[in-house]
Amino acid sequence: MLGDHSDADSQNAFVTRISKNVLEQSSVGMISTIGDPNSDQDASMIGTDFNYRTTKFLTDKTLRASIYSMANHDEPTNWSYAHGTGISYPNEFIDARISYYQIDDEFKPKLGFTRRTGVRRYSSGLSIRPRTEKLTWLRKYHISYYNSIYTTLEDQIESQKHSIYLPYLDFESGYRFSFEIEREYDRPDRDFSVSGGGVVPFGAYWWTDYNLDVDLPDAGLLNGGFGYVFGDWYHGEKDSVYARVGYDPFKWLNTSLSYSHSSFDLPDAEFDAQLSSLNLRLNFSPDMGWSHLVQHDNISDSVGYSTRFFWEFQPGKKAYVVLRQNYGDEDDGSSLRDLYIRNSEFSVKAQTTFRF
Repeated sequence: MLGDHSDADSQNAFVTRISKNVLEQSSVGMISTIGDPNSDQDASMIGTDFNYRTTKFLTDKTLRASIYSMANHDEPTNWSYAHGTGISYPNEFIDARISYYQIDDEFKPKLGFTRRTGVRRYSSGLSIRPRTEKLTWLRKYHISYYNSIYTTLEDQIESQKHSIYLPYLDFESGYRFSFEIEREYDRPDRDFSVSGGGVVPFGAYWWTDYNLDVDLPDAGLLNGGFGYVFGDWYHGEKDSVYARVGYDPFKWLNTSLSYSHSSFDLPDAEFDAQLSSLNLRLNFSPDMGWSHLVQHDNISDSVGYSTRFFWEFQPGKKAYVVLRQNYGDEDDGSSLRDLYIRNSEFSVKAQTTFRF
């Protein structure tokens, strides 16, 4: 059951997933959803997938491949579709992959989220990861290249991103360091406004970012990481700093605090974007937990809160209780003490697995 503070009554929604192992290490499956949590209109989605996996490729290497297709139906748009495929070679020395998917203009499942519609996405990646036998302090290093290209359904390029890691270092101590060069392209088809009163004119833009990143060891009382990004942004410049600190004093308690600050300098505007978040997770047992997330950003000047309780009361049978709320003021200079609930969503979910 899902409910919120809108005019729609609480609605029931259902998700069914069926998967069967085939061949030696592969699987075939289907998924279906029924219901719209935000209205009383009929909506449904059905999909199927095949996932191939073998660890005997070239004698002892791993090879994976997948193909999937989905069809969505709702009252306003009738039928819409999405499909994709991919193949990967995820091995210790070489990790390579290539994938493709297409999403129709009107493919917007009511139970789910689609970041972009009316697009085709092509992506690939290659990572060389040799071990260092003579350097005892260095576990291994990566030299990697990844890309993603989005086009319209008529194959006109909308945006693309190319990332090179030179290098990614994985130390025996657990620390990790990377230097990334990212080349990005975007072609907005209309002017759009940004904070500070600035405008990015329509047209084609190429820009380059440089990212220095350090990660702390995952094990131990403290964990986290920090980094610095600098470079171009459309027809201006930007730089960002970010950090995350995790503190896990007990097995049953995990906490983390994250913060990022980005400065943008355009010809007609300057503005800052800040995002901070606090995570807390209580682990009552391996089968029961309660997580909380509080997040604030200065652009929308709002506070978001999300909490989720889960319980696997029997193997394969899980229950979830989820509450999401967004708080804001009246845009009149009010303080945080005057925040009110802009929207709220409450849901109860049950999941069961049948083995046959």
